[in-house]
Amino acid sequence: MAEIDDYIEVLFYLNLPGMNLPQRFVRREEVVPLIKAGLDGVLAEFDDKIRSSTHVLAEVFFDRLLEQSAFSISSDKFAGTYYHYAAPQASQVREQFLKKSHIHQQSQAIGPRFFPDVFSGYVGLSPVEDSPQVPGVVVPASDRIVTLAHNQTKEIEGPLEELVLALEADNGIPDRPGLKERLLGQVRAGRELIRVGTFKSYVLYVTLLSALNSLVEKYKGHAIGAVAATLVELLIKHVFGAEG
Repeated sequence: MAEIDDYIEVLFYLNLPGMNLPQRFVRREEVVPLIKAGLDGVLAEFDDKIRSSTHVLAEVFFDRLLEQSAFSISSDKFAGTYYHYAAPQASQVREQFLKKSHIHQQSQAIGPRFFPDVFSGYVGLSPVEDSPQVPGVVVPASDRIVTLAHNQTKEIEGPLEELVLALEADNGIPDRPGLKERLLGQVRAGRELIRVGTFKSYVLYVTLLSALNSLVEKYKGHAIGAVAATLVELLIKHVFGAEG
């Protein structure tokens, strides 16, 4: 949904004050679902296709707020990392973003019908299937549930954490601005599914496996590509190899 993400981001910032993010120290895994819930609420009146990537966008938008110091950070080597939403700073970030956004300016000029028209037009023009095909893997049935054993979860979690850290430290893909951030958001969203241990295999396919496939292609000859390839093999072994 790359083409429509910019429009969703404008709506995110427009509605940020009403999302009531907790102004106390919380974990990333606590605040990101609240952002997703806020996005789902903002987009509730639109087609399901528009909401299909909010789990990824919540990760991406959290990171963008974090980069702009809209969250303060407290870390401990044993307790881990906590984030505190700084509403005054977030308000400034929001104001600066909207001021620079040509989409926001256009929406103000056209009025309330703009975003419904945009999303209606997008749904009408976009292909039925957004997710990329992953070689050697059949697209799972949308209702298939997978439960991982503890040892399977641990085997996947190790390289998954390694990949997240490597992507966070990477400078990005020069010819595709913003792509690394989007793929990192998908990887983080997939990580949360793996941690839970029970999920729809189709959701993991369009979230994590498709991102890994793109990383293998974009980071050939790089450690990131190698770790992504390892994870693809693990997911085929533990999740998608039993499809059929």
